[in-house]
Amino acid sequence: MFEFAPTGRTYSTKPGGSLFFPILATPTGEAAIRKLTTKPAELRGLMMPRRTRTRTEEHNERITAERRINEQRLKRQRWLFDELEKTPTIDGRGRTATVLRRPR
Repeated sequence: MFEFAPTGRTYSTKPGGSLFFPILATPTGEAAIRKLTTKPAELRGLMMPRRTRTRTEEHNERITAERRINEQRLKRQRWLFDELEKTPTIDGRGRTATVLRRPR
C-alpha cells in the first residue's frame, strides 16, 4: 500500500489492522444479494413527493427565520443593558465595576 504526501514524497506501508483488531479480519461469508423480481414502474419519478414551496421561497423563509431569531436576541441584549444601567453604582459617583457598551 502506497501513500503520497502533498510534498510529493511516497510512503509504503503494510496493512496491520488485523493485528490490533483480529475480530475484524474474520471472513463473513457470501453477501446475500437479492435479484429484482419485478420491473420498476416506468413512471416511478411521478410518485416522488412534490415541493410545497419553491427553492427560492424556502431560501427566503430560512433567511426570515434567522432574522427573527437575531432580532429577538438583540432585543434581549438591549433589555439586559437597560437593566444594568438601572443598577446602583459602587461608590455613588457614577462609577461601576465594569465598563459596558450599549449595542447599537
